[in-house]
Amino acid sequence: ALFNSIAIAASGIVQNEGQLTIPPAAVSTIVHKHCSLLIQPADYNIVGTNLLATIEDMMGVNKEVLDAWGELYWVVANALIAAEEQTSAAVAAKPGGWRGRRQFELVEKKPE
Repeated sequence: ALFNSIAIAASGIVQNEGQLTIPPAAVSTIVHKHCSLLIQPADYNIVGTNLLATIEDMMGVNKEVLDAWGELYWVVANALIAAEEQTSAAVAAKPGGWRGRRQFELVEKKPE
């Protein structure tokens, strides 16, 4: 999924004369999934390092190509980090909203 997201972003750059565009539906899906899993900005360092190592191992690309993938990854990652922060803040600001983990108490179970 990660590689596909970056590939979609790469095709968007080529198709839009150097301007990064990611389909809004794709961004929304990724952002909500990341927020639900409590993905943090620091997690992108781990993912980026491993993604680039995989690209290097699987594709055998040179440093220039690997650097380009790294630059693209961080453009996408920074866009997602910003959108995830906005989404988390909006959810926390709603009545009854919260950020992070929250304890819930099960008060009743009804078979359906």
